[in-house]
Amino acid sequence: MKILFRFTVLMALLALTSPTQATYILVLGDDNSESFVSPYLTDQGHTVTSDTTYYDWDGAIPALTEVIIYLHGYEYGYELGEDVNPINANQSMLDFVANGGGLIFTEWYAYSEQTEPVSAMMPVTYNGSYYYEAAWNVANGYENHPLITNLLSTSFTVGEGTDDTYSDVIQNAGTVVVMEDDSGIPLLSYNTLHGGNVIHINDGMAYYDEISDEILSVINSSVLFAATNTIPVKEPPAMSVFALALLAFISRKILYANKTKHVIGDNKNTEFL
Repeated sequence: MKILFRFTVLMALLALTSPTQATYILVLGDDNSESFVSPYLTDQGHTVTSDTTYYDWDGAIPALTEVIIYLHGYEYGYELGEDVNPINANQSMLDFVANGGGLIFTEWYAYSEQTEPVSAMMPVTYNGSYYYEAAWNVANGYENHPLITNLLSTSFTVGEGTDDTYSDVIQNAGTVVVMEDDSGIPLLSYNTLHGGNVIHINDGMAYYDEISDEILSVINSSVLFAATNTIPVKEPPAMSVFALALLAFISRKILYANKTKHVIGDNKNTEFL
């Protein structure tokens, strides 16, 4: 029965310390893409704050935020916090990642060749062109990567050959490429050089059209992965804590009862609780 008691205590500790998949997310919009991304992520169980565009962001990050999504598709080419306080916005994002927060870039960030401070965290660099149809494939050897395991599909096509879809980019030093096109151009990549996980999704979001279900799935998977290096772990609901404590108490009572039975069998004058 000692084993049962120790097992119960261990399960209680794990429940108190293990992170859940639900994530606190700050979405910096581009004046269109967030209307697809934010509701989708909310439906996936995440807590989403989406009340500003990236160029109107003043650097404020809500408490408990684990991941920032920097959408740069529909309205692109502006600076982070350009209309408010770009210095504060950039420093806030840099500090967030340095402290373990996750960050997700999208296109057309690489295409815009931004030179703001946070651009130094980008996993890829623009290579001079862009394309109209992307065949998304898992890079060799990454079939079981966490960014892949939660995807709706691991092989799909985005675009119909007529709309701007993704950029020709090359990976920077320290970047891991998890998905690529038929020519090896990085489509889903990340680095861990700056503290937290920094991910680049090579898709123009809602620049021309709605965001496909497959790309939304990529965003969700990226959120889950980006959050794995982050700081806060939510406390479990009070009812869960109570249930775990009750289970541990019952197990201890059983353990004590068995000890008492053993003592009585040896003619010891010990009473039950």
